[in-house]
Amino acid sequence: MSLPANDQTAIADLARKYHLSESAVAHLLDAIRRGGGSAAQFNHPELGGMGQWMASGMMMIGDWNNHALKATIAQLCADLVPLAAHAVAPAGSGFPAFPSFGASAPWWPTELGSPTASGAQNGVRYAYFAAARRLALEIAGRVTVYDTLDHRIAGVAQQQGAATTLSFQSQRGVVTPGQLPRVAEYDL
Repeated sequence: MSLPANDQTAIADLARKYHLSESAVAHLLDAIRRGGGSAAQFNHPELGGMGQWMASGMMMIGDWNNHALKATIAQLCADLVPLAAHAVAPAGSGFPAFPSFGASAPWWPTELGSPTASGAQNGVRYAYFAAARRLALEIAGRVTVYDTLDHRIAGVAQQQGAATTLSFQSQRGVVTPGQLPRVAEYDL
């Protein structure tokens, strides 16, 4: 990817500041631009592998238990947002593995409005609605809506194996959907 000179200088400065390669910083800048300056989906070994970031505070990386790396990426994203704003990708570029942000036909109940954070991985989609205190999950065409109670969701992790498990980080620690009351269920 060919970058303007001022982008290259900023990338080099941020790479030094965060002890990352210029390649990792440029990759994250590109991801933030593709996410319209408010979200990023990335896949770089220095950034914990596959991951996603949202300006709302939602963060997930493949190295999900590396809290220091998560904090570094979150701060780096905050530093990159102003740089990304100078050349945001055209609308509709979206993320290949995510539902389009602001899509006209959401898969979650429309009365919930726009999600605070949403994403998808390995056939599981989630959308979190902080104001409504709801979490919607779609697995194999089945949507389940949960009451998040007093949990403020700030991260998501998915474990692979014989059974895929999904967990969310809140101010009270890790919470799984099974610990939350179901409020609705339907097929798409």
